[in-house]
Amino acid sequence: MFKIAPHFKELKGIYKADAKAKILEGSQDFQEYVKYLKEQGLWMNSISLALFETKNKLQYPGLMATDNIPAGDVLVKVPKKLMLNTKKGYYSDIQQIFDEWPQFFSSYHSGSWQDRILLTYILRQFQLGKQSEWYHLIHNLPRDIDYLIFWEEQEMTLLQDPQMIKNALKERAEFELMAKTLQVILQKYPQFFNPETYCYDNIKWIHIHLVSRCFGSNIAQVAFVPFCEFLNHENTDVRYTGHYNPDNKFKNDAKELQEIVSSDESDGEKDDQIDSDDEYPEWMIEKVREHRQRIPTYKLIEQEIEQYKKTVNYKSKEDVQKLEEFQIKQGNRTELQILFMKYKRWLQENLNLVDNYSLIFVEKIIVQMKFIVGQYDQDIINFAQAQQQFDALSAKCHKYLEIVQLHQRPYELKQFDPKEKNEEPQSVEDILEQKVVTNVDLYDKYENWIEDRFDDFIIKCSKKDYFEKGAQVYFCYGAESNRLLLMRYGFALEYNRFEHLFLKIPILFLENTLDVIEYFKIPKYARFKIKYTRLCKELLLFFKLQFWKYDEDLNLIFSNQRDGEAAQQAIKYLKEEQVKLNITNMDLQNEKLGYHEYFAQVYVLERFRVLQCQIEYMEALAGKKDLVFPWSQRVVSKYLGV
Repeated sequence: MFKIAPHFKELKGIYKADAKAKILEGSQDFQEYVKYLKEQGLWMNSISLALFETKNKLQYPGLMATDNIPAGDVLVKVPKKLMLNTKKGYYSDIQQIFDEWPQFFSSYHSGSWQDRILLTYILRQFQLGKQSEWYHLIHNLPRDIDYLIFWEEQEMTLLQDPQMIKNALKERAEFELMAKTLQVILQKYPQFFNPETYCYDNIKWIHIHLVSRCFGSNIAQVAFVPFCEFLNHENTDVRYTGHYNPDNKFKNDAKELQEIVSSDESDGEKDDQIDSDDEYPEWMIEKVREHRQRIPTYKLIEQEIEQYKKTVNYKSKEDVQKLEEFQIKQGNRTELQILFMKYKRWLQENLNLVDNYSLIFVEKIIVQMKFIVGQYDQDIINFAQAQQQFDALSAKCHKYLEIVQLHQRPYELKQFDPKEKNEEPQSVEDILEQKVVTNVDLYDKYENWIEDRFDDFIIKCSKKDYFEKGAQVYFCYGAESNRLLLMRYGFALEYNRFEHLFLKIPILFLENTLDVIEYFKIPKYARFKIKYTRLCKELLLFFKLQFWKYDEDLNLIFSNQRDGEAAQQAIKYLKEEQVKLNITNMDLQNEKLGYHEYFAQVYVLERFRVLQCQIEYMEALAGKKDLVFPWSQRVVSKYLGV
């Protein structure tokens, strides 16, 4: 069976010898660093520092296989004692600072508390110079790296992604506030820090390495792992784990190497980019306001009864009989209004309203309920018939729920997820004047800190990873999109199988559910995750639900009968999104491009390519035979279950 992941690896020459790569001896400082690490127990496979090139000949360092490295081999083994982690930073000669400023350094006041402790500790060790046990590690941290938040704003515009730029600038502002606050704190401790030590450039330098080079997932604490920072990222299955010596009493706790699933179905790491364009238009707000301020129908019915009574001649049997009939009619109307509200509430409490398509079903059900009520009001149907139609409607709603629960696993009512936005500090004063949490231990006692039980930190090939002599040796940082790679590490990958984008389609045409949208603060756009590796089923359902008529079988929505028609609509929106990306004159072999320009072009071209793939998947579903991408038919067949 054809899979995209191995095809992408072949396209990029992963595991293959790189004829352009050159082995580097490294500086004298680097050689001393490696010598020191080996003396302390570092072991490395047949690998060496080397210089590699991008397509336009920009050079960057990495590690090269100096001999064939078989699948399953360990690449690097680092004794646990060489790892610089948060606990070592906290229990140091500057513990006083952390204890006196918990509003900045403790986990109760900041999600980045470990980074802040390590940053401060490393600044202290940097000042100590060769007196520090971490001298070699710190001295070999390059200063010429950055990631997206430190790009110039003009460079960011090359990404053609306004929302990503907003997020990057927001994160930069958060960093700058953190840096200013740290400087205010450290100036109070001249016995530990010289002012030049905690200058902006030094804080930025260490911060970048904490974000881009530290390990955190699956180990006890955030940590620098010496030498491992030289491994670059690719979508291999090379992962890190712990090695246990035979005499380690916890050796039975050792877990098998967790490989990244090579399945084309993998979603990758969570990357739901926050969309700041969430304000509703004024016309919608006004319409919802009018809807809520209107007199409820049952009160109007009561008023109509009172008005009718004023016209009745109670001495006339005929008038009294008509009044009784009118009251019965109005009572039935009230009953139908109660049913209307009951089923509307049921829809809100039982359907996932933010799954990108169920709101359309809700809209159609509300329209149908209004139709039933109107039919009764106009005496086209009687009350019993109206009740029967509501019963049938209820059965259809329950059937829809059964079907979507099969399609959405786990099934979650996400409209009830908390949406409160935490108030973030806006100034140094806001941070330092926070009320400190009391009645808790702000930091764990020494013996209570969670420790890694392994003896060595190892980076290991999976059974699928075989590096030829002369190949760049990669480590997989995670199943990350290019957006995450730029935001965390400052680069983007071509043919990144975890790359995706979000296609936004307005939903405010659902005029009968505007009050529901506003009440649950549902975004005004349906957002569809468009991936390399999967045909977007939710996008098809969005259109198939629009085509569906109330009196039709629900299976028409979830079967493949209307896929072709839905695919044609999807193609229209995908092409509109693709046209927004300007790829004219983009050339990754242009030697005039700098690093930021180069990776910005990779980012845009990859988004364009992902859209082009999805367009072709939809075209194939609509019947097109002449396909460009060799994996397109496989993706469509997977969707169709054949």
